[in-house]
Amino acid sequence: MQSKEYIEHIFENQRIHLDGNTYRFCSFKNCEVVVNQGAFVLSHCGFENCRPILKGNALNVAYFIELFFPGCLLWKSGKQNPYRKPKPE
Repeated sequence: MQSKEYIEHIFENQRIHLDGNTYRFCSFKNCEVVVNQGAFVLSHCGFENCRPILKGNALNVAYFIELFFPGCLLWKSGKQNPYRKPKPE
């Protein structure tokens, strides 16, 4: 997949896959923003009413961070963190 560079682009009401691309001075409005690997560049971009969707390695990193900062995940996936030890009953 060829990487693209977006400069001063406005994304609205779209599902955007960030991986492999560069975004500079872009705006994201009402978008689903998908990250799988985390291999992208964001510089001076803004997000308005967007929803992050983490998959693959990106989701694994989010779960790892949540171990140190419980409750920091900003989305409600309804899933348990597979890395967290269950509380004893």
